[in-house]
Amino acid sequence: MTEQPKQIGRFPIIGTLGVGGMGVVYLGKDPDIGRKVAIKVLHTTGDKEALERFKNEARTMGEISHPNIVILLEYGIDDNKPFLVMEYLDGLSLEKWINQPHTLEEHKKVLLNLCSAISFAHRKEILHRDLKPGNVQVLPTGDAKLLDFGIATGENTGLTATGFFIGTPKYLAPEILQDTTHTKSSDSYSLGLLAYTMLSGNNPFATDTFEATMTRLLTKIPVSLNKINPNIPIELSNVVDKYLDKNSEQRPNSPKDLQMALELIVKPIVLKKTIVPNADSKDLRSQERTVLIGESPKSNTKWLALFALFIVMVAAGLFYKNYLDNQTAMELSKQKIAKEAARKKAEVLRLKKEAATKAEKEKQAVQELARIEKLKKAAQEQKEKLAEISAKQEPQKRPVQKPKKKPIQVVKKPKKEVNPVVEDEYKPPVIVYQRPKKKVNNKPVFQLPQLTHNEKKVTLKTRSDTQISRGTTKSITIELPIGITIDNFKIMRGLSGFNQVEIRKIKNLQDNLVKITLYAQSNASMGDFSLIGFYQNKKTNPLLMEVTL
Repeated sequence: MTEQPKQIGRFPIIGTLGVGGMGVVYLGKDPDIGRKVAIKVLHTTGDKEALERFKNEARTMGEISHPNIVILLEYGIDDNKPFLVMEYLDGLSLEKWINQPHTLEEHKKVLLNLCSAISFAHRKEILHRDLKPGNVQVLPTGDAKLLDFGIATGENTGLTATGFFIGTPKYLAPEILQDTTHTKSSDSYSLGLLAYTMLSGNNPFATDTFEATMTRLLTKIPVSLNKINPNIPIELSNVVDKYLDKNSEQRPNSPKDLQMALELIVKPIVLKKTIVPNADSKDLRSQERTVLIGESPKSNTKWLALFALFIVMVAAGLFYKNYLDNQTAMELSKQKIAKEAARKKAEVLRLKKEAATKAEKEKQAVQELARIEKLKKAAQEQKEKLAEISAKQEPQKRPVQKPKKKPIQVVKKPKKEVNPVVEDEYKPPVIVYQRPKKKVNNKPVFQLPQLTHNEKKVTLKTRSDTQISRGTTKSITIELPIGITIDNFKIMRGLSGFNQVEIRKIKNLQDNLVKITLYAQSNASMGDFSLIGFYQNKKTNPLLMEVTL
């Protein structure tokens, strides 16, 4: 994990907004005017291609100025690392915005903003080439801004990808798998797929593996939006279908058609309808159509080449994987055996240490009980001696004789009494207290053994989505039982720790909720992992989570 710097250039750093494959985005403050800014810093300058893309993003953003495109404020180099200073945008990423219900009017506003931004970039002969929900920010006003022009370039020119393609696999146009040439039509396909994902709540081509995603992208035609949700006008649904045409020549090459279809939706009763995201797309996929090679004679050769290239790619990947497996199988086996032997040895040492500690504690307990009994016996003997001494020193009490009352005699001249004598005047005896020869110790304080926790296993519940993409940071909310405080959280895969997903921050909220911020490394292996809490040395139930592409 990259340590957060205190300052970049002339900008003090307040916090971290996100971590991506190329760099980190920090939240900073302009020392001159006090406004917040977003500062994007490249991870390393060793990758020449990444450095060139970073500079290309600065050049591209410097050429365009549009209300729906993020504004570049400054470019600089600090500690040999280039950085971009952009305006700070409040609100939600479209990736999170999609998961919440919104009216058709709100969807229309966001899509029109994106159409305007992409049309402006195309007029400047600039292709974005990576349109996806993660590169769109929805402001509190409902407006949207387009971000991340790191791989943007002019049509038919620009940077070459390291590998097979540039962009996000789930939002690629089909022709990009045939060659690396991006066109305006490719951007239009990504825009149409973005609109489909917003209005349906699902990307129709997303799967758990790269190969399956590419196969669906090449062969499946998704169900029309109007069939998924009748609240979506049929005219808008038909236009989105045109943008998802797999033949780039028959697809619109600009956002104009989608913009016109959106502007024609003006009835308040239609605009006020709520679009609820569909969380489960399995039922929808049963209604999809599969593209056959013979359906489009003009593109037979193109699709045959496309499938052949895809098969070669899969075969090459499998061959390379088998080669690596053969090269490392023996080394991994040796490491596994050595690791298992070390684990068993450590377990034996731990058990021996626990047994010795237990025996020592039992011995100390026996000695403590014997000492307590001895102290009790000594205290009883001392008490008896003190009682015996006190009994010997106590004097014999004798009754005091009270003088008899004499009758009152009336005399003329009373005689003066001079120092009358009281017979048998009582004088209390003097008691001399003798201290015992030996001092008595104070009573010892006894420590009871710590009680064990016999309650049932603590159950955790999650209130948020449990999927996290590679190279992203995500916050999840966990509900705890009332009165329970979790001592620690760990991330596991199977019986072992899973260090490719890190816990960045743990924050206690109201109503017995805990907010945990996770980060999945860009090279994290996809699949399930578990989040487990520890309460008084006991494990909670595991929360099943997933790393996605």
